[in-house]
Amino acid sequence: MARAADSSDFTVEARDDEILRFLYQHNPWWAKKPIAEAKVKPFKRRDYYKIVDRLADDKILALIGPRQVGKTTIVYQLIEKLLTEDGINAQNIFFLSLDDPYLNVSVKNLERIFELYATNILKRPLDALKEKGAERIYVFLDEIQSVDNWEVILKRWYDLGYKMKFVITGSSSVSIVDGASEALVGRIHPQIVLPMKFLEYIRFKEGDIADLVKSNNKRMRTALKQR
Repeated sequence: MARAADSSDFTVEARDDEILRFLYQHNPWWAKKPIAEAKVKPFKRRDYYKIVDRLADDKILALIGPRQVGKTTIVYQLIEKLLTEDGINAQNIFFLSLDDPYLNVSVKNLERIFELYATNILKRPLDALKEKGAERIYVFLDEIQSVDNWEVILKRWYDLGYKMKFVITGSSSVSIVDGASEALVGRIHPQIVLPMKFLEYIRFKEGDIADLVKSNNKRMRTALKQR
């Protein structure tokens, strides 16, 4: 029996089926399962509406901001939109959390992961994504700064002409900006995601501001009539 791989060498020693099982956990829609409600919040902040239009172009979309600011939530909302509103084939959407210690992803084994995805989920080689009429693949890579030299492999895939839309998130603005200004110049669109503004927070806690104002005005008129 093969030994269980520890977190330091998982993608080096693990069998293909172990990696695929892990990828299915990250991508439940491949098995026609819904995204967990805790990950797809109904409230959409303004950043979401700025970002969603960028899904249509070819540039790498980079969401940059501190941890816990809501980048991953926006990513899952984008995935939900692709699945439910745009009718994108579930197998054409790939999400991977790169800071997961179980995978210990590097540039080398990231290529292995993509080959497994192409062979077992897409059922065709990556080179098929360069063919005329190939369906677009949406690739979401969370916490990209966790992989050393990440910009090198993204530049390679981008320049090979694969029909892929990359959406990456990063907590290290320096790492992302440096990568964008050097290897990925002209290929990437950085989008800063900041903590919620006050009005957004009110919307998140209380609902639509207009509705809140109407509700308050109604309560005030009712109170005045009772005097």
